[in-house]
Amino acid sequence: MYLSPGLGSPIKRDILQAKTYLEKACDANFAPACHNLAVMYKKGDESIPKDETKYKEYRAKTEKLIEQAGGMSGIKSA
Repeated sequence: MYLSPGLGSPIKRDILQAKTYLEKACDANFAPACHNLAVMYKKGDESIPKDETKYKEYRAKTEKLIEQAGGMSGIKSA
């Protein structure tokens, strides 16, 4: 929602708020949130600079969670 709100949405893109929610969800072992954080740090995004260390950390956690779940439709490694 905060990463890419729809056209005409009253919600404005807020990358820092999105990062906060993604971190909470990833801490709760929600693989898609960990994946989005990995992508965010791999590419950088507005006020979030590229960070290879954090990218690798979130990518590893994503892969671990996907493996534990026996695979996950629609989630690929960043």
